[in-house]
Amino acid sequence: MKMEANWATGRLYRFSHWIMKLAYVNLLWILFSILGLGVLGVFPATIALFTVLRKWEMDEDIPIFQTFFQTYKNEFLKANVLGIILSLVGYILYFNYIYITVIQGTIQLILSIVMLFAAILYFVIVLYLFQVYVHYDLKLFQYVRYSLFIGIANPIHTILMVALLALCAFFLYVVPGFLPFFFPSIFALVMMKVGLVSFEKIIEKREKLGM
Repeated sequence: MKMEANWATGRLYRFSHWIMKLAYVNLLWILFSILGLGVLGVFPATIALFTVLRKWEMDEDIPIFQTFFQTYKNEFLKANVLGIILSLVGYILYFNYIYITVIQGTIQLILSIVMLFAAILYFVIVLYLFQVYVHYDLKLFQYVRYSLFIGIANPIHTILMVALLALCAFFLYVVPGFLPFFFPSIFALVMMKVGLVSFEKIIEKREKLGM
């Protein structure tokens, strides 16, 4: 009984410690997003957040603040260029959606189908982009291509990721007091965990094909 109690206490301690680290890196994300005046801070802070989470998933013992700050500083320009491109494409999709709502007839149906397809592809890219960014060293537009490829090649994992993100969103909606401590870190954690499994599946497929 004593051994079981010690085991349970140890597990609880490790879980609590992990939750505190997750809340800490979330607060760093908020702080550095603000330091970048929001618009210029969000994307490099998000890259830094995913970098820390990836190293944790790889069981690396890292200095959290130094890793976050160094990544934020090193990736500031590149992350913002990628973020601007991503935001611009999202704005174009939104603008086209507004345009489609004011037209009538068959053309509206056709354009709606095209827009839905484009929006799904865009959403898949967003789901995997940050994991790909911190996992691979690629050229700017290769991140987009790899993200889309991985998402489409692993539809089950992509659907699972969406379901888990929806569950996290519901939890934070029900308990909004956790927002300052776990948004967006809990979403990033889910995306990272599922994303790493998708990467492993791609590697396995390539090995089977002798690539």
